[in-house]
Amino acid sequence: AFTWCQVPFVYQVRDCAQPSLLLSMNDGTQQHISDLAITGEICRNIFLRNGRIKRIDVTLPPALLFTE
Repeated sequence: AFTWCQVPFVYQVRDCAQPSLLLSMNDGTQQHISDLAITGEICRNIFLRNGRIKRIDVTLPPALLFTE
């Protein structure tokens, strides 16, 4: 885990087919992104440090990190 512009990014390695992001917003809602890319709007909210994005969970399959 690390923080970027005061937003925690928490990485998890799980057996899954695709990497994904789970954005937890300050209003209690969550947004699931089935990719490792975020929109310009999300980037803007992170860089502005406006508190709208509470946390980002990153889920990665082991194949992306470990090779034999």
